[in-house]
Formats: sequence, structure tokens, C-alpha cells
Amino acid sequence: MPEFSRFVCIRDVDADGWRLTVRAGDGEREAVAKRLDLLAVKDLSATVHSSSGKSGTVRLNVDFSADVVQSCVVSLEPVSAHVSDTFSVLCGETVPEGQTEVFVDPEGDDPGGPLVDGQIDLGELITQYLSLALEPFPRAAGVEPAEAGSEWRTMGEEDGAADAEAGKTGGAFAALERLIEDTKGNG
Repeated sequence: MPEFSRFVCIRDVDADGWRLTVRAGDGEREAVAKRLDLLAVKDLSATVHSSSGKSGTVRLNVDFSADVVQSCVVSLEPVSAHVSDTFSVLCGETVPEGQTEVFVDPEGDDPGGPLVDGQIDLGELITQYLSLALEPFPRAAGVEPAEAGSEWRTMGEEDGAADAEAGKTGGAFAALERLIEDTKGNG
């Protein structure tokens, strides 16, 4: 069972559609934080608008937001962030009986995921889109990218100086060539 689960029946969507607000409870937020490797999820909610489409499909337009705490990639300090995004999925019985494959247009709507008895799990969709909206490399206040990579740049600069010095004597490939020549001469 997903950490944050809210099944809605898309068969119940009429021509007027519906509007729904969902909010994760304390235990659900803790489980989502663990799943997404976050320090905490302080709030997670979404507003969903539905509309019926042609051939039994339903479009779900979802606006979600979350207050999360991530670890700084440099100092491991807590980094609080507000994340919000919007996505749209098209749901329906898309696989005709006897057909085993579904074509998904990469430029089209997200197919939304599997239906279970005509229902889709909004909570799972929201969790998946939250994972995509998170900052991949969060940094604590005052930690600049230049600071974070300074050790690496220093090492690279030292290596570059060593390579330049080695270039005066031919570098690694020249040393390898001399080794091969020495081996041929001894053989």
C-alpha cells in the first residue's frame, strides 16, 4: 500500500466534473518523507479538478504543494523548502480487451497510472510528482556552489599543474611509449 493513498472513482465524473482537496495526515507525511529520503514533510496537500472527456476518459488537473525539509548536499544541515507544482493526467480504460500494449505519446498527457476497479490513486500520483519537483541538490543558506566544490577544484588545479609539468617530459602517454620501447628492446 502506498504511503499516501487517496483512491477516487473516475466513473463518477459527470459532464460538470468535480473539485476535491486532499491533505496527507501526520503518519502519511512521515512515510512519504522516508520514501523520498527527506528529513520531514511538514505539509502535503493538493486540489484536484476533474473533467470528463471523450471515449470514457477523465482529465485530472492537480495543483499540489508541500513544505519539506531536505539535507544540504554539502553540510547535511536541514534545508526547508516550499514546493508547488501542477500536473495533468488523462485516465480511462485505455487498453481494449485482448490488447497487450498501450502507445504513450511522449508529447501528450501523462496516462496517469493504473486504474483499480475504475479508481485511481491520487495520493500516489501526488507523491510521484512531488519527488520530481524536489530540489535535487539542496544547499543550506550561505553554502555557495563555489564553496562546495573548492576542494575538488583545488585538487583539479593541482592535478592540472602536475599534468602541465608532466607535459614537459611527454606526460603519461610518453612514459607508456618509453616503457613499450624498453620492453621491445629487451625482448
